[in-house]
Amino acid sequence: MKNITKLVTPAEIHTFVRALFRTDEFRDSYDRGGLVRKVIDDFAASPKFFYEMTDKRLEYGHFTSWWGGMQLRPDEYKHSDAIHDLYYLHEMTHAGTMPVHPGLMHNTFMRILGDNEADASVTSEIAAYFDMPTLRAKSFTYPIYADRFLNDPVYLSWWKHHRAEFTESMKYKRRDLMDPKYVPQDSPEIWIHNFAAQNMALGPVWVKRAADVEQMIWDFRRECRDPSVGPANALDNMIAYLQSDPVSEKTDIPFIREAKDAADIIWANKNKYNASLNNQPAASKPPTPAPAP
Repeated sequence: MKNITKLVTPAEIHTFVRALFRTDEFRDSYDRGGLVRKVIDDFAASPKFFYEMTDKRLEYGHFTSWWGGMQLRPDEYKHSDAIHDLYYLHEMTHAGTMPVHPGLMHNTFMRILGDNEADASVTSEIAAYFDMPTLRAKSFTYPIYADRFLNDPVYLSWWKHHRAEFTESMKYKRRDLMDPKYVPQDSPEIWIHNFAAQNMALGPVWVKRAADVEQMIWDFRRECRDPSVGPANALDNMIAYLQSDPVSEKTDIPFIREAKDAADIIWANKNKYNASLNNQPAASKPPTPAPAP
């Protein structure tokens, strides 16, 4: 974690994030108050910071969006501006919707992680294409889970007229694929099923330090609203804690032990995913975009 950019006010966050987007679709969704703007509104509710990775292997899958730290990846998605923007949408949904309540039981904490992942995944993997119909032709060249819904009049109607029902329906449909007894029917379902197993493996990584993280974020949020401290000082205090020796152990990576354990899980799964893509036939042509909302 290096070259940290601190953003304190909602205006600072909005300006910085708007400039990150590379596609016309994302900029338009933001400007017209669409899905992207809603995600950024939630994300900007408290100070955030962006940073560059010091060690890609250890930090690539490190869950720093939990505490509002966003990885900058300017060179990661050169093959697709759409995927670049979807990455930020996913992570900012995590950071903008993750509830914090210190002292919860482990099973409750695991449920929070699962629900937050569902929010981020439905937003970036499904809802984004309904909100920005021309984006699909610019993203992945192979079939994705959202393709089966994009031209279905029922889902199009739900998206347009009953957004809450649409979102909840997609969460449950996606969660059904994650059931250990579910037998995936195609490649998109296989990888949602497999990522569910990855996320279950990641939860125990944080068992020993989750309480520390939750308390840190809780203190940060309370300090943001304390006139004697204020948002800027609260952000400084949290970053100082993240960089302290008990947390980073004289490295540039907060919660370094958890980062190492998570990296083993994430890179093993990522390597399997990449290997499967080598055997995945590309779509003969990009899917037909859904009608404009």
